[in-house]
Amino acid sequence: MPVDKYNYTDRRTITRDRVQITLHNSGGGIPVFDCVLRIDDLAFPEDARVFIEAYRRSSYMRFNFGTVGAITTPSNRRLTDIDRGDKILFRLKIINPSSGDIGKLIGHADAIPAFMPGSNRDTILPVQGENLGQVLWRVDFQDEGPVLLLNSQVTEPNIIELAQTDGEFQSLVYPAAFEQILWKIIVDTEDVEDPDRWPSAWARLASRLSGEGLLDPTDYEGDYSLATEKIKLYVEKFADEFRFRERFSGGRENGS
Repeated sequence: MPVDKYNYTDRRTITRDRVQITLHNSGGGIPVFDCVLRIDDLAFPEDARVFIEAYRRSSYMRFNFGTVGAITTPSNRRLTDIDRGDKILFRLKIINPSSGDIGKLIGHADAIPAFMPGSNRDTILPVQGENLGQVLWRVDFQDEGPVLLLNSQVTEPNIIELAQTDGEFQSLVYPAAFEQILWKIIVDTEDVEDPDRWPSAWARLASRLSGEGLLDPTDYEGDYSLATEKIKLYVEKFADEFRFRERFSGGRENGS
C-alpha cells in the first residue's frame, strides 16, 4: 500500500485508498454518494475541518464532513449541481482551523474515483453481456480481474440496465458475486500484496469492510470452515455498505 507523503509546502498528500466513495441512484436520476474516511491515524489536528468535493468538468459541489476528531456525514449528499455525462471524481480537503492559518489547506487527496454497483466506470467489477443460455449471470475470472457476465438474451427488461439501476437485482446478485470472488482468492491462494494484480483491490475492500488486516489466503489453507465464517462476515459487511436489504424492499414498494 502506498504511503502518505509530505510536500515542501507542508501540505500533506493523502493516498486515495483512505477515501472510499460509492454512488447510488436517487430520485430523478440524480446520484447520491456515500463516503468512508480513514484519516484518524494521520495526526492532523482534531479540530481541522474536513470537506469532500465532487466535480465533473466545470461543475462542482462541496460537502462539510465536520472535523478530523468528529467526522459528521451530511444528510444531503445528492449531486444536484454536477453535470451529467462523464465520470464524477472527488477530492478530500483538510483545512487548518488555527487562528494564524485559517483556511490553509494542510491535507488533500485528489481525483478519487467512485464505485457504483453495475457501472463499468472505475469499478472493480465491470459488467459484460454474453449469451449464457438459461443462466442469468456468472462471474468470469479473466486475467485482468473478475467480470460480471449478464445474459445478453434478456432484453425485456434489459438485464444490463437492471444491473445498473434496479435495487432488487443488485441486492440478489452482488453479494453472491462478492462471495464467489473471495472464495476464488482464498482457494487459489491468490497474491493480495501485489497492487498490480486484481486480488489486491478485493482484499483491500474486504479488509476495510471488516475493520481487520489485509485478507491473507494463506491463513485458510486446509481450514475452509474458518474461511466460511470469515467470508460470511465480509458478505454481511458488503451488504451493509450498499444497504441491499433496503434496496430490495424499496424496489418492491416501487413496483420495480
